Amino acid sequence: MSVGRILKHWVMSPIPVTMAFPQSSLDAVSRCIEECETRTSAEFRLIIERSIPSKDLRRNITDADRAKELFGQYGVWDTEENNGVLIYLNLSDRAIEIYLDRAATRAKRTERDRQENRGKFLQRPVRKRRLQRVQRTRQTACAGVSQ
Repeated sequence: MSVGRILKHWVMSPIPVTMAFPQSSLDAVSRCIEECETRTSAEFRLIIERSIPSKDLRRNITDADRAKELFGQYGVWDTEENNGVLIYLNLSDRAIEIYLDRAATRAKRTERDRQENRGKFLQRPVRKRRLQRVQRTRQTACAGVSQ
């Protein structure tokens, strides 16, 4: 258990989420999630936490473990088609975790398998571009938190 991590979470705990994300940004994200739910059969849940509760910090819980815990606690798994998606943001750790239910995981695997069956000359640039896109997304998401 890192003292620095505990201090970050302690300092962030009283700060409202709207300090990091203005209401207009939260409304835009909400509209985007609603649009994704109309285009797909997936059911999304966005959880933004300022900090991990102190009892979990003492257990040295990771952001991935916290996302898994909230996935069960909020019943994201309890969808008719087993296609829940949890998007978890932790402002103190500047972490983003996406947790998928069984059907969403199967869909992700199917897409990955389809791409692996393409010619090998296409795989490397596609994967590299995706990695760069994910890194830019994380940097953009975290940039708003640090301000």
